[in-house]
Amino acid sequence: MKQIVSLLALCITALLSVWLVTESQKQSSVIDAIEARRSIRVYKDVPVEREKLQILAECGVKAPSAMNKQEWELRIVDSKEWIDGCTATYLKAVEGTGKADYMLTPTFKNIFRNASAVIFVAAPVGRFSG
Repeated sequence: MKQIVSLLALCITALLSVWLVTESQKQSSVIDAIEARRSIRVYKDVPVEREKLQILAECGVKAPSAMNKQEWELRIVDSKEWIDGCTATYLKAVEGTGKADYMLTPTFKNIFRNASAVIFVAAPVGRFSG
C-alpha cells in the first residue's frame, strides 16, 4: 500500500511539474509579447495579406466583453478605392476648418495613417457600449 501511495505521489508530482513548466512558458510568452509591443505610426507601402487580416479579426472576435455578450461585428476593408473615397469625403467635409492641415503633407495618402487596410469594429449602442 505504501508503494502505491508513493507511486501516486510521484506521478502527481511529475504531472504538477510538467503543468508548472507549461504554465510558466505560457506566462513568459505573454509577458514577452506585452514587453515587445510597439505602436506603429508609419506603415510600409505594402498591403497586408488578407489571410493575416482574417486571423487578426478572428482573434478580436474572441476577445472578452462585458457579460461575454460579444455583440460586435468586424469588417475588413482593403479596397484602396474605398479607403481613398473615405479620405476624399473627409477632406471635403473639413475643408477650410484647419482640421485637415496636417494631412496636406507629401507623405499623406489616407486618413487611416496611410494604412493599406482597416479593420472596423461596430457594436450596437447599449448598456455596455457607447
